[in-house]
Amino acid sequence: MTLSQFAVLEALYSKGDLTVGEVREKILSSVGTIPVIVNNLVGRGYVERLADQKDKRLCILHLTEEGRSVIQQAAPKNREMIREKMKELTAEEKKQLLFLLKKLGGILHE
Repeated sequence: MTLSQFAVLEALYSKGDLTVGEVREKILSSVGTIPVIVNNLVGRGYVERLADQKDKRLCILHLTEEGRSVIQQAAPKNREMIREKMKELTAEEKKQLLFLLKKLGGILHE
């Protein structure tokens, strides 16, 4: 599984059904690559496309049971890997990282 595929599965797992555009924004993917990522996940049976009942032009992405199982197994391994890498950072580096992540997330108000 690629990092981008993992990111899509994680977004759907944590946020629920999303449009392709919403997923693209959450994982910071380009318009050109998101169809490839989604097609691969659909092909593996991890995600299914549903028509939006309000707007037939939109495609809703839904995590299948198989996709849910895959992300439930992969997510703890990913969290542990992040914890291990975070141990390599100094306290000041962690503080800077937190500041920058909040800034990117729009949490800080200037």
